[in-house]
Amino acid sequence: MNPWTRLVGPASRAESVAILVPAVIGGALVARSTARRRGLVRGAAAAAVAVDLIGGVVAFQTSSARSRYAESTASARMLFTAAHLQPAIMPLIGEGNWPTATRRYLLSLGGSALLTRMPAARRRVAGLAVTLAAVAIERIGATGTDRWLGPVYLTKLLAGHGTLADRPVSRS
Repeated sequence: MNPWTRLVGPASRAESVAILVPAVIGGALVARSTARRRGLVRGAAAAAVAVDLIGGVVAFQTSSARSRYAESTASARMLFTAAHLQPAIMPLIGEGNWPTATRRYLLSLGGSALLTRMPAARRRVAGLAVTLAAVAIERIGATGTDRWLGPVYLTKLLAGHGTLADRPVSRS
């Protein structure tokens, strides 16, 4: 298997670079900020979360990633969302708190459940509305040093994966 495919999915080298550059820059910024407050190990853990989430936000805007995941079922999409436990990592490393982490996780599950039941033709527009609403709710009472996580996490899962069509996207 091509190493690029293992890293970011079925993306070309150009798409891979477009995905990895913002992910690595975001990860480096989060690592620097977190490491100053919490040490290198916790900074590295926060950076890994940032790279995954930021890379995912960008990746889900490429036709190759959208095509790859478009054939997944509603159940698979919900499982994909449920497997994203990044909000729980942050309180474990001293960034953020459990009520905020729980709220983020439940917003991702609720928003994904709503979007998977929408007609595919309305999913992109609905995804934007659901994402904006979830981010607004998430921001209420959000405190701590992981304020970046909620908007990025919810955008990846809701505006990215949650808005996929039910069939492969044609490459133009």
